[in-house]
Amino acid sequence: MTSEDHVRLAAELDTTARTLIGRRVTRVAYYGLYTDHPTAAAWDFDTWHCPVMGVELLLDDGAAYSAVWDVPFGHFSLHLYAAPMASQLTVYEQGGNGLRWTVQDHARWAPLLAGPVLDSRLIWHPDLTDFGNTAPAGLRLTFPAGSVWIIAAMESTDGSWWVGADEVVVAFTPDMAARTGVRDPGGPHRRTSPGFTGGRAPASPARSTGPPSWHCRPRRRAGRGCRSPPATVA
Repeated sequence: MTSEDHVRLAAELDTTARTLIGRRVTRVAYYGLYTDHPTAAAWDFDTWHCPVMGVELLLDDGAAYSAVWDVPFGHFSLHLYAAPMASQLTVYEQGGNGLRWTVQDHARWAPLLAGPVLDSRLIWHPDLTDFGNTAPAGLRLTFPAGSVWIIAAMESTDGSWWVGADEVVVAFTPDMAARTGVRDPGGPHRRTSPGFTGGRAPASPARSTGPPSWHCRPRRRAGRGCRSPPATVA
């Protein structure tokens, strides 16, 4: 990717995020791993949720947005598309065994969706590409009742986090978002793309060769007091 390509794609992604401002999200769906496993994966961990593959936002005007992990900048980052999830995860479009949960009635989401989106912005990090540029680590949506962060991040078995991973999580508090390594999760809007050269957030472990190659699954959450998914499995 050239510098010109980076600037163009960054501008497109930021513009896509801003198009959510002032609009109403009425439905939210989580998309999990496509699997033949008979047991639905646990994903609700109170202040954070673990969809794994991505989050689909459906608006009252019929529009759909999809937040998924992707690699347009060279490493895993959070990508926002103004399109349904089926356009990104073809296994769902083809009738595959992808896990999908509708969560708009969940206690964490319902108060937020009672009002319009007041602010929508990507959070850019400098250490998620090989090109000396930045890439989006997460999307912050602000509603009258509070904010939610959709982040490309992953929790390891020792409780530390990797920001910039092939997994999507949702954080509902500034502290939880900060734990994932997302920079300045509760502060004012601060554009960090392109050319921002700050360091990684202290909450994130030092990167070695990449994040662990596993995802939120029943085997990983066993024995941690996880409860069954409370929302509808569509």
